[in-house]
Amino acid sequence: MTTGTKFGWLQRHLVTLIGLMVSAAALVLLGRTVTWAEVVRALVDVELVTLWPVPFILLLGFALRALRWQALIEHTPAIGFRGCFNAMMQGYLFNTLLPARAGDLVRTLELARTQQMSRTKVLATLVTEKIVDLGSVLVILSGVLLAYPALPDWLGAAGIVIGTISGGLLVVTIALHLAGGDRLVVLTNTAGRILPPALAVRLEPMTRAGLEGLNPLFAPARLGIVSVLTGAIWSVEVFLVHQVAQACGVDLSLGNALFVLLVLANVSMLPASPGMIGTYEFFGVMALNIVGVIGAKAVVTIVTLHAITIAGAVVIGIVCVALRPSTPNAQEHA
Repeated sequence: MTTGTKFGWLQRHLVTLIGLMVSAAALVLLGRTVTWAEVVRALVDVELVTLWPVPFILLLGFALRALRWQALIEHTPAIGFRGCFNAMMQGYLFNTLLPARAGDLVRTLELARTQQMSRTKVLATLVTEKIVDLGSVLVILSGVLLAYPALPDWLGAAGIVIGTISGGLLVVTIALHLAGGDRLVVLTNTAGRILPPALAVRLEPMTRAGLEGLNPLFAPARLGIVSVLTGAIWSVEVFLVHQVAQACGVDLSLGNALFVLLVLANVSMLPASPGMIGTYEFFGVMALNIVGVIGAKAVVTIVTLHAITIAGAVVIGIVCVALRPSTPNAQEHA
């Protein structure tokens, strides 16, 4: 292998390698806080009967996320719930198997294929979804920072980063909307003069499709629906954390469960291995430590929670892959 080839391989897999190193470091640090014997004893004490509502809670959470994505998509004819749910769950499946959140690309391609939509427009709806998620994290984080004044420095720094990113995305989104499609098309056509012809031809339709994907954020009625669904999603996921903690013998209040979920939402932005293995456990345990849950019970609670969410995404995702339509527009529209 030549030097150029080696560097080319490194550039293509740099994000994956960074993610693996971060996850490995997190697992090593976590392993120093407890012994395997303690973890095994805590695992034996998990009350499996208490977990019986968990599959239904998971399914409800996934369904609410699909409904929210559906509300963010403006398309004629309207996209049905089934199309959104199938594409989303296939994306979640591949996010657990592939690095760098490659499942989001799978999700984009699948909905674009089955509904004959522009890939750029679908991708824009995912960006819009991330903006909504970041905005909700920012709002909740503001309350948490007031409720937990003695937070560790790393979480305060994470909050500042999230706030900066959220604010920046909001400013960019508003600027794009106010600029209007025609003005942006003029700019993209100007930029297209210095681009390869094949890309320059696609630049204008890509710009218009991307702007269409952002439109729901500026439609009051649709934004209201998205906000209600976002609140419902957070409520369901907080209850999931609470229920898993109860099964693991941890008396975790709903407020503390929200705090743990908020930390995990922040951590999801870090580069990590497929499925966030390692980083999820490390920071989840740190969050439980902050609210007074320490030792093996904290580890088992987070490991159980992570295993359940991954299992749910994998099982439902496999079913959706097996049932995916082979031709476009095979799914029902709303």
